[in-house]
Amino acid sequence: MSKATQVTSDSPFYEVLNQWGEELIEQEERLSEMFAGIVIGKNFTLKSGVQVKIEIGRDIIEEA
Repeated sequence: MSKATQVTSDSPFYEVLNQWGEELIEQEERLSEMFAGIVIGKNFTLKSGVQVKIEIGRDIIEEA
């Protein structure tokens, strides 16, 4: 992550999503156009025990 300040579980969620979006863009810039459509997956468990799975990418909503 290129930002000096890291987001935490206490950060507003939109900040977390924006940072993950920036990670995706950095990954895309490093890869050839041949690898279009990369998806970053985030998995974690909340303090309540609820499991969360998030996919970040382009055109992933239409695929569902």
